[in-house]
Amino acid sequence: MYGKKYSIAIVDDLQDLVDSWTYLISEEGYLCEGFTSSDAFLTKYNNDIIFKKSLDLLILDLKIDERSGEDILQYLQKDNRQPRIQVIIASTRNEEFVKTKLLDLGADDFVDKTVGIQELLARIKARVRNIEPIVKSSKNTENEIKFINGGIEIEGNKISLTPNESKILELLVSEPDKLFSRVEIESKVYNHYTRLNDTNVVAVAISRMKKKLAKADEKYKDIIKSVWGRGWKFSELED
Repeated sequence: MYGKKYSIAIVDDLQDLVDSWTYLISEEGYLCEGFTSSDAFLTKYNNDIIFKKSLDLLILDLKIDERSGEDILQYLQKDNRQPRIQVIIASTRNEEFVKTKLLDLGADDFVDKTVGIQELLARIKARVRNIEPIVKSSKNTENEIKFINGGIEIEGNKISLTPNESKILELLVSEPDKLFSRVEIESKVYNHYTRLNDTNVVAVAISRMKKKLAKADEKYKDIIKSVWGRGWKFSELED
């Protein structure tokens, strides 16, 4: 592996699985560390600044100990000081409503715990390609929108967004005034492994994003226009 060595953490209560995945992922050139309890991971995350700032991807079990993977995911999403971490959920649970809920919370992909190592490595490679270490700016609006780690910045206001919310907004901004359908947004934003049949995933993500925008400034919610039954589009901010 050339260039940046991506840092990966695994949190799962199965010691054999953690040991096996940690070894095999490290053999591919990643910096990988395993944890078998939520306390061990959160202690390292909160007290080791180098570990925290360098962490790129987390492979997370849903059922760990007294804390669930969902609890950890929510904790990470609330940490606005930390660049957004890519998250792969590893679980034996495959119910549609579970996947939908975790996608809404910011998870990026799902794997079954019986997944083969080659497929797991392929999922990891797909996720690290989405890590953007540099700031990207919208060139399509006088009121510049900057896409930064963990969300966006508008007129000096930083707004925290989940990875999928950021991807949706970036897609809309890429072609101002083009109407994007739900199916088109799903195909371009959600990983093909995790694309769902639930038709509410995109609508819920956009609704939540508009609330975050409005909380920063009421006028910001108007940069996303909804066209009932057809889709969504980006619209210039009015001065």
